[in-house]
Amino acid sequence: MQDITEQRRLESQLLQSQRLDAIGKLTGGLAHDFNNLLAAILSGLSLLERQLTLDGNATKILDMTRRSAGQGRDLVQRMLAFSRRQDLKPVAVPLSSLGDTMNGLVAPVLGGLVRFKWLVSDDTWPVYVDAAQLELALMNLIFNARDAMPSGGTVLVRTSNRSVGHAGDELPAGDYVVVAVEDTGTGIAGDMIGKVVEPFFTTKPIGKGTGLGLSTVYGFAKQSGGTLRIESEVDRGTIIELWLPRSNQPQDVTEAIAVAGAEAVEAADAERATAVGERSLTVLLIDDSHSLREMTAMSLRQSGFEVVGASGGAEALAAIEREPDRFDVIVTDFAMPLISGIDVIRFARNLRAGWPAVMITGYADAEKIVERPLDVALVGKPFDEKDLVVAIHAAARGKLINASA
Repeated sequence: MQDITEQRRLESQLLQSQRLDAIGKLTGGLAHDFNNLLAAILSGLSLLERQLTLDGNATKILDMTRRSAGQGRDLVQRMLAFSRRQDLKPVAVPLSSLGDTMNGLVAPVLGGLVRFKWLVSDDTWPVYVDAAQLELALMNLIFNARDAMPSGGTVLVRTSNRSVGHAGDELPAGDYVVVAVEDTGTGIAGDMIGKVVEPFFTTKPIGKGTGLGLSTVYGFAKQSGGTLRIESEVDRGTIIELWLPRSNQPQDVTEAIAVAGAEAVEAADAERATAVGERSLTVLLIDDSHSLREMTAMSLRQSGFEVVGASGGAEALAAIEREPDRFDVIVTDFAMPLISGIDVIRFARNLRAGWPAVMITGYADAEKIVERPLDVALVGKPFDEKDLVVAIHAAARGKLINASA
């Protein structure tokens, strides 16, 4: 009997894993297309702002439209988080140092009926994750716990160091830190636990939740090399465990982020300053989205570039082969039919070693994008035009600046 029960449990886990993987692929594809639309909208708004003299009312409408597009971008990022296609920047994060930060972030919005306890000891191992996304994941879990306790209660965050000796269905062998977020709320019914991590699934009333909170946390955990586990009992409460890989190189993440940010700002300022007075660079712009390609081309021309557009990889390869000395920098989309942006860059560099290139993408498939040459900058859609201009000038000088969203 035990063997049959265990077999059914494993079959159920496999089916759930396959279901989530299929939903993730669908979500990632939708996010890619939506990012193209948002990028075209935002580029069009910037072009209008530069070309037209707007009165106060028109400026207000433009700002509201840009703000709405920005909210759409945030939604897409949450979809990409579930589908495990975020562009994560992992560092060593000492969890014990996040207590004050998390208290400052969540305390003002928990309400007077909910108590918050951060029980993370100094001997907790550092984790190797994207620091900003970790904070966002913890906030999502804490706010979910708050919402499960309308009459008040306690949200408790505790950690433990765990070692996995043998690889299983969810985790490879190795050292992990388990971050558990516990509440004393309404709990989750057993038949619902497998569904709550699916995108857009929510038990909250209409207008009270997007159904993307737990799904983004799940996607973040899986992409980081960990997993998410849920234990719950109706009317008793819920424990959600975030399993994250241990880092063997502890450091002050705040300092690391500050240094990286300062270097990025310094590099961007230098690129903008030295761009003035130089000859116009010729850019080969490759994107299979017609509207986005045209909008981006107009914007780059206004910034002083000469631009030649190509609607896909095949057209780009023909242009490169026909005029290999014409283009200073290749700017290419990553995901295109038949011939990808990486294929285009590799072909070009067979003709000219180290050909300067920038890759733009709304589809951060980490496993594939990591295959791009190390000196090719990545700019995430929808992008700020200034970021793209800086990346192009940096590529022309042989410097790497990433501006992925």
